[in-house]
Amino acid sequence: TGTPTGTPTTQTPAPGTPAGTPTTGPTTAPTTGTPVPTQLSVRVSAGKVTLTGRVPDAPTRTSLIGAVRTALPGAQVRDRLTVDPQAGGAGLEHLPMVLRALGPDSTVTVQLSGGTLVLAGGVPSEASKAAAVAAGTAVAGDPAAVSDQLVVDPRATVRALLRSLPPVTFRTAYSTLAPEDRRTVREISRLLTAHPTVRIRVRGYTDDIGAADMNYGLSYARARTVYRLLRHWGIPASRLTFEAFGEKYPKVPNTGAANRAANRRVEFEVLR
Repeated sequence: TGTPTGTPTTQTPAPGTPAGTPTTGPTTAPTTGTPVPTQLSVRVSAGKVTLTGRVPDAPTRTSLIGAVRTALPGAQVRDRLTVDPQAGGAGLEHLPMVLRALGPDSTVTVQLSGGTLVLAGGVPSEASKAAAVAAGTAVAGDPAAVSDQLVVDPRATVRALLRSLPPVTFRTAYSTLAPEDRRTVREISRLLTAHPTVRIRVRGYTDDIGAADMNYGLSYARARTVYRLLRHWGIPASRLTFEAFGEKYPKVPNTGAANRAANRRVEFEVLR
């Protein structure tokens, strides 16, 4: 006999959501018989992607989430989509191309509403902006239906350039830098000099060998070493801070020498 109109259904957790995780909102909207224009937005910020809006069916939802994860590898995808059989789906298959063009370092909102695509926020370069607008034409179906409100943001630029540099890592139990890592920190000082409005936090880490309190102190020393080098090379203290995390938040599982070497590191967080 089917589900009565207006009766809420149980939401299916997003892919990757642990069993028992609470969910909010209905997965399937009530059928009203009135066509619903395509309404979907994507927010990209700080390694997180939030999808909000309506899609016509569950396969479209699954496919879109998978394609977004492929377009932005490593990003945390938050699924706030609702399945509505009356919703439009035109152009959704091309939306991940826009996200790939924008890249993970942008802070942007992509809004598709009734055939109009609005792109707003900060991107790393004019090239990424142009690529995103070009990809948006496939989503909207008409260049005139793409509203370009993107600007080049120095913070996004620095994030992208930091990503392109070699990682800064350390030998076991050491807080001094090898020559190649010192060269990378020197490049970062030049990058910050070229973008004088950007502030960063140096984050220190260790592998899991040794006591937790000892590792915390070692990660502090590593972050302080890099902080002091950046200060030595002319970056003002007002633009820098550092923080220690010890063996928390490993980049990769501490399984084997190569992985532990990758976890003995500092990372650079661009601050808002």
